Amino acid sequence: MPGAAQGGTCGASRELDRSVPGAGRALSAGSGAVMSPQEGEEDGEEGAARCDRAQHTPGPGGSVGPRGLSGPPGPGTESGPGDRRCFSTCGRRTARPGRVPAPRSIPGDPPAEPPEGLRSRVSPARLPVPFPARTRVPARARPVRPARPGFPLHYALPVPVSRPVAGRGPARPARHGFSRPGPAAVPGQCPTFKREADSEVPEPFAAEAKFFTESRLLQRDVQIVLESCHNQNILGTILHPNGNITELLLKEGFARCVDWSIAVYTRGADKLRAAERFAKERKLRIWRDYVAPTANLDQKDKQFVAKVMQVLNADAIVVKLNSGDHKTIHLSSIRPPRLEGDSAQDKNRKLRPLYDIPYMFEAREFLRKKLIGKKVNVSVDYIRPASSATDTVPAFSERTCATVSIGGINIAEALVSKGLATVLRYRQDDDQRSAHYDELLAAEARAIKNGKGLHSKKEVPIHRVADISGDTQKAKQFLPFLQRAGRSEAVVEYVFSGSRLKLFLPKETCLITFLLAGIECPRGARNVPGLAQEGEPFSEEATLFTKELVLQREVEVEVESMDKAGNFIGWLHIEGVNLSVALVEQALSRVHFTAERSPYCKALLAAQDAAKQRKEKVWSHYEETPVEEVVPVLEEKERTANYKPVFVTEITDDLHFYVQDVETGAQLEKLMENMRAEVGAHPPVEGSFVPRRGDFCIAKFVDGEWYRARVEKVESGGKVHIFYIDYGNKETLPPSRLAPLPPAFSPRVLPPQATEYTFAFIQVPQDEEARADAVDSVVRDIQNTQCLLNVEHLGPGCPHVTLQFADSKSDVGLGLVKEGLVMVEPRKERQFQKVVTEYLNAQEAAKSARLNLWRYGDFRADDADEFGYSR
Repeated sequence: MPGAAQGGTCGASRELDRSVPGAGRALSAGSGAVMSPQEGEEDGEEGAARCDRAQHTPGPGGSVGPRGLSGPPGPGTESGPGDRRCFSTCGRRTARPGRVPAPRSIPGDPPAEPPEGLRSRVSPARLPVPFPARTRVPARARPVRPARPGFPLHYALPVPVSRPVAGRGPARPARHGFSRPGPAAVPGQCPTFKREADSEVPEPFAAEAKFFTESRLLQRDVQIVLESCHNQNILGTILHPNGNITELLLKEGFARCVDWSIAVYTRGADKLRAAERFAKERKLRIWRDYVAPTANLDQKDKQFVAKVMQVLNADAIVVKLNSGDHKTIHLSSIRPPRLEGDSAQDKNRKLRPLYDIPYMFEAREFLRKKLIGKKVNVSVDYIRPASSATDTVPAFSERTCATVSIGGINIAEALVSKGLATVLRYRQDDDQRSAHYDELLAAEARAIKNGKGLHSKKEVPIHRVADISGDTQKAKQFLPFLQRAGRSEAVVEYVFSGSRLKLFLPKETCLITFLLAGIECPRGARNVPGLAQEGEPFSEEATLFTKELVLQREVEVEVESMDKAGNFIGWLHIEGVNLSVALVEQALSRVHFTAERSPYCKALLAAQDAAKQRKEKVWSHYEETPVEEVVPVLEEKERTANYKPVFVTEITDDLHFYVQDVETGAQLEKLMENMRAEVGAHPPVEGSFVPRRGDFCIAKFVDGEWYRARVEKVESGGKVHIFYIDYGNKETLPPSRLAPLPPAFSPRVLPPQATEYTFAFIQVPQDEEARADAVDSVVRDIQNTQCLLNVEHLGPGCPHVTLQFADSKSDVGLGLVKEGLVMVEPRKERQFQKVVTEYLNAQEAAKSARLNLWRYGDFRADDADEFGYSR
């Protein structure tokens, strides 16, 4: 049975096996003579003469040849007594020098040239000397000790005698009773001979590989190292006195390494990989069309030193380059922990991969503790191109896969050896893999053997982590414990902005949102309902500073209080540095007035004064104002009435309304006229606009005209919620009725003309029917009419105003109170007392007349709390 090649099947070895029995097979006790070391020493010169006569005795129909090699036999002949094989086995002794004969020419062939690479070191004068005679004994006369893996055996590779037999087709090598499979020659894969019908077709370089092996091993004394056994095939390595035929085949480009069996190679798989890499770099033979995975990268991009900023998951990290840029690096050839098959995950609970996937948290923690904030060596192995999404696989962007090492330790190998990741398997022709792929396979084998991590048979560790971010009730329960604990240990999981973070508390096993106390940091960009707010200056710089200093680091926190949204407020320390003070020192935040009662007030004020003197970042436009005598100003006790004409365009269900300024009405009409002319001259292509929340666009209204709008929300199924920025109304449209807003008509040219206001001094009814009556009355009276507007005071959402009819100058809000449609909102400011008194008198008159809200009397007397009303 033919033996399999170590690390794969070698075509040259298989051809050698067919033409040279014994070159790719282990000799068994059933053929030839077996000699023990003691017998070899006792034979002496007499044994040498017998062996010499046996080797040069002509067989029937054949000629004398070296070591039993016969010339062309006569037709119909079988193997005779002269076709003996002379070989030796040695269990513990090495081959004696001078006993390795050179190959002799086959009759009819040109003389063999000395092979390159593996030349014999025996002097030419000693080449004709035959092997010492061996005493031939029956095949089963002496037991043969089994060989251990990696234990060398000495063999002499003889030349086969092929004898054609009449009626049996072409000649085949004589088998001579080989009883078991033997070791293959090369732990790699060479081009093969494919059998088609009655002929064999060689693959490219298959014949050259066969000749390369024959010319170096034929009729040589060699060592065969038995490595392992796989599927009844013995795996082994053939060693010539001058070297390893495996490495030479790989180095010359005649073979490739095979992953499935290279792990059992005992003579160093790195040598085989190096020999294969040598052939790849020079594009020898089978590698003539080879292109390296990183051929398009510069040397500085292939290998570099970077600082680890963040661990994304068990196989991806974010590093900071020397240029200051951030780059995501994936560890080559490993797969992080993942959910296998149908998980028992609760369908009603959102999956949290870090805590719900077995061993994902342990793998992340291993990388975090080893790498965060440290410099590592990155060697890019390959770049995985971007892939599009399919039915089962999501889309992936381009990924840079590399070997990351620190202190000479391969992080991926360490991760695999602890059973926190597995090794990817590749096709044989896939070269996009780690440069240390064999070490990764060996580490995985050790982890499996020792039952570590993912390969353990123990119960999977469970992490029950409570997320109380934004949960006011749970936050109130945790607050007393955190206040009494003083400084608590935590890990920064995420940085939202310069002063807003998400922390993991190991002792409490919970996640909290944490706000830095005592400072006012620039707000970052965010999307709020109805508007996309841009970030304040230096907000991104503050966020980046906080990330570099504390992200995924172990810190200490002091919790002082919490806000109404369930966020904890306090101080954060890292390695003795107060993050609030550090932000103020870097001129990335200002001191908040609440810092006056904290123990860190002096440090904060000193840092702020130093930043002001430098006039950096948030203090770049700071001008020190001269100290002047403060003159007390009497509070204004009279209400200011400065009415301006407006045009009411929209009334909302909560009794808010949108108006346009009459003074800018002509500019709006001109802009709309020019915009429609532009759109008519260059009609938009349907489907060219991809709506995104916060984008400005133009929308086609039901009247067929185009208006300026802003995207509020995008739903699945082709529904887009928009807001007409010049009129205040909202609508849901398909994307086909939207188009990009031309830059010449953007809000920078003319700001949005619709401004939102609400009525001052009145309270909208909570009852839906009563509120609808009030809204209907306002719509009938003022929508699409010109009115007079006066801003009374500012509110949390929009300014509060009083509105008058343009012709009669009567107060619209006061009219609603007189009709009993709304209630009065009392104000305590002195300047509003006259107006509020007038409103209250009108409310009493409506109550006496039992109008609308008051038709059943004063319902607020006993049921104010129940119905949500307050006097």
